[in-house]
Amino acid sequence: MSQVLCDPVLREEPLIVAAGAQMLAASVLAAFPHSVRTDATAQDRNDVDSLTLRRALAYIEGVPFLDRCGRSER
Repeated sequence: MSQVLCDPVLREEPLIVAAGAQMLAASVLAAFPHSVRTDATAQDRNDVDSLTLRRALAYIEGVPFLDRCGRSER
């Protein structure tokens, strides 16, 4: 998938990108065990407070952004 995203010609072809994304999703689901719960729990509502969110945003804004090919976009 990274070869598709790093090639400017292939990245513009929607069928190739869609097929790559489907293959990646299928590979992840096959490789990792999962038991997805879709119902909200009490922990989901209380696991992040405003301080945690502020720290996460400060970290994200302070780290240089790299695209999937390792190039800086800023």
